[in-house]
This record gives sequence, structure tokens and C-alpha cells, in this order.
Amino acid sequence: MITHQHKDDAEINILIRKFEQLNLESRSATLYVHCSLNNLKSICTVKSIFSAFDYYFDKNSTLCMPGFPYNDRQFETYMSDPGVFDVNKTPAHVSLLSEVFRRKQDTFRSLHPWASVCASGKYAREITSEHHKHEDSFSVLSPFRKIVEMEGYVIGLGLDCNTNSFIHIADNELQQYANNPGFMDYYSDKDFACLDHSGNLTSVRCNVVNQTIRSKIKPRKMKSSYLETDFYREQNINDINFYSIKLKPFIRYTINQNRSLVEKNLWPSHFC
Repeated sequence: MITHQHKDDAEINILIRKFEQLNLESRSATLYVHCSLNNLKSICTVKSIFSAFDYYFDKNSTLCMPGFPYNDRQFETYMSDPGVFDVNKTPAHVSLLSEVFRRKQDTFRSLHPWASVCASGKYAREITSEHHKHEDSFSVLSPFRKIVEMEGYVIGLGLDCNTNSFIHIADNELQQYANNPGFMDYYSDKDFACLDHSGNLTSVRCNVVNQTIRSKIKPRKMKSSYLETDFYREQNINDINFYSIKLKPFIRYTINQNRSLVEKNLWPSHFC
């Protein structure tokens, strides 16, 4: 086990042990991090989380986090009146960790008004630079698809696998097989006013997950089947959840498990 020899050893070493137990073997990994600081407050701080990432992963790694300008409770309100999304200044309301990360000098953020992604590290610019160029928010130009193709991971700190943005990629693929009218009505198109990285006003048209669909998505429903695979790991310490998912096999597995359901006019098994 790696041991960190700094004043915040105890907190940092807890996280480093979790990275090891979650099978994050590559120190050059591309990671997308979901985090609940409220659930982690008894064991670590924002500072120790970033210190653990800096210590465990090397200069060839890329760290990514959601840059969404809303949290779960704010989604409908934001979509009804989003205002102007400023890629440089609009806060990442999804979590405090994401907002601290967004403000770091070496962080890039995708120009996307509702599914924005922040990234830092070797492939940060490549991951974030084209998100706004396709109306499909989870297209091959999106950070999400690029992270998958880079053999990346999604990890949850203080969260279980019910929080996983990448489930939308599986749903994108499943739509081509769907006979379910409700499931096919996954998105609606919307034009957003945005300020780009140079401060210029522009319009970004993209599809938005409909709230009725969004409220049905429960990735946790498939967890029992994920436990039998090699791509999923979870840990628990003092009732605090941690998980990791290797994304490429996760997407393939989720599609294969659900294709016959959507062909039969049924909902995927990760829907309630």
C-alpha cells in the first residue's frame, strides 16, 4: 500500500486505501468523479481529497468532474429559466468539490449549458473541447464518450452507484432498439444562450433529458448484477459508500442486459 507522509496522512491514506481497494490500478487513469462532501465530512476534507488524487495518480492521468450549473433539486427550475450560461463563471452547483475544481487554474470546462464537464490533466483539453459541437449531449464529441474510449473509470466518493452520469450513454445506445414510446421520448431539444471561453455570446442547441425520464433512472437497481462482474467495485467505511466502474465494459454490459427489454416495449432494468 502507498503511504502518504504529510500532516494530513490519516485522511489522505484513507482515500488512497479506497483507490487501491476500488481496483484503480493505473496511476495514469482517466477518472470521472462523483462526490458527496456531506457524506465524507467525518473522514476527509476538500484539501485531502485533492491531495490524495495528486499523490496517487501520475502526470499522465486526467481528473474529470461534473460541471453542472444545478444540483438535483434545481434541475427543473434551471431548465425553465437557465439564463446565460457563462462557461468561465457560472458555478458548478452540483457539488462543492466540483466548484472548487472548476476554479482551479489548470481546469478546463466544456461549453455545454446543462451537462458541462470539468477536467484537469493530460487529456483535459481534448476531453472538453468539442462538447458543444453536437446536439446530442452524449455524442462521440462529448466528454462522456471520450472518457469511455480512453478506458476511463467513474468513481463515487461518499456515494453509491445510483449516481452515475454514464448511464445516459447506455440509454442512448438502447434507444435504437426501443419500441417503448415513453423511453424513446428521452430527450427534448433546447437552445441555450452561452458565453464561450472568449466571452462571446453564442447559442448552443442540445438535447436535454426530460424530467419524467430523469426521475425514473435508478442505476442502483442493476447493482446486484454488477457485483458479479469484473468492472464494478464497491467499498463501505462507517456506512460511507465508495464505488468504481470501468466504463467501457459497463456500457456494453448494460446495453446487453437491457436490449431485449426495450425491444419488447418494456423499460430498461435500471428504471423504476
